[in-house]
Amino acid sequence: DRGRQLDHVVEFGSVDPTIQEPMSALFLGTLQCSWWMGSISHRRARYERNERTAIAYRFNLPPGVSERLFSALGDIIQAGDQDMQRFDWLEHNCATAIRDVVNEATDDHLMSQFSVQPAPLTAREEVLRHLAPHLWAWFGWGHQSGPQVDRPISRWQAMFVPERLTEAFSDADLPWPNGTLQPLLATGEKRVRSHRALGIFSRQRTMGHGE
Repeated sequence: DRGRQLDHVVEFGSVDPTIQEPMSALFLGTLQCSWWMGSISHRRARYERNERTAIAYRFNLPPGVSERLFSALGDIIQAGDQDMQRFDWLEHNCATAIRDVVNEATDDHLMSQFSVQPAPLTAREEVLRHLAPHLWAWFGWGHQSGPQVDRPISRWQAMFVPERLTEAFSDADLPWPNGTLQPLLATGEKRVRSHRALGIFSRQRTMGHGE
């Protein structure tokens, strides 16, 4: 809300309430999720009760890009839970959803920049290093996943991991009308305790995600 200068939280990963067994749906690839928006002031206490972290960024956007970003977020908010989308751990999760919204607003510049840069790890290696504290999940996922997760991936694809999205946002630059390239991020990070990836935005053009 620009007029009232309120910060809001936009989340992708609100699960379809009609699903009886969401974890089974997740593993079967049939989980349906939508975006959700609310005031961060009303959600802060809930975030602080969890063990994960949300990272908010202040964007440095060329003329016109912030308007496209707000327009896209407005469409998402208007659709709400009427626009259920299939959750995919690699291609459409709470981190890639934010990546894709920002990429669309920047005319695919993020994809152009990072799709040609190799990622340091395969998708399997990324997932297993996060599952290391949970041996049952580590062994189960490691043995059940197919060979496609062992193929080299780009930094664009690696942004299914919030940590890699963080790194990409820190490294990204955008072309400006004067012909220069300027960093995507205008300022440092603001951390808020959270339970899932977030999109945080305000009239100062901030956005974020969770680790």
